[in-house]
Amino acid sequence: AELWGILDGWVRLRTDGLVRLDEGFAAVGDFVSDQNDGWIMGFYRYLGNCTVLEAELWGILDGLNFILDRSFKRVLI
Repeated sequence: AELWGILDGWVRLRTDGLVRLDEGFAAVGDFVSDQNDGWIMGFYRYLGNCTVLEAELWGILDGLNFILDRSFKRVLI
């Protein structure tokens, strides 16, 4: 909580991937919040068949694209 006082104006990107190798299913979800953990936006993407690492990287890429599109300047992943 004290750290966020220093980081005013930052947004936080949280990402979580889900992979079921036996079913060829992968998805990733992202959540963007402000410095007070207030929800800004959440979204998910179906990825099909991929590895856990690929799912997490897709989540980071999608989240960063969202953040850049909305002109946020500072992000904590």
